[in-house]
Amino acid sequence: MVAQCFGVEISVPGEQIVIDAGDSLYFAATTPHRIRSISPERAELVVVVGDRDPVTD
Repeated sequence: MVAQCFGVEISVPGEQIVIDAGDSLYFAATTPHRIRSISPERAELVVVVGDRDPVTD
């Protein structure tokens, strides 16, 4: 995920991470997580989800 604004908090077990515009973060989708804006502005994130198994033709 990549933040497009300032002040987004991501909580994963045992850790809280704050990312700002231009920051990125990777974690497995199976990890319990919570994402919230901690800024008065609206949060915008680019989230990329991939499949673990590659597609073969």
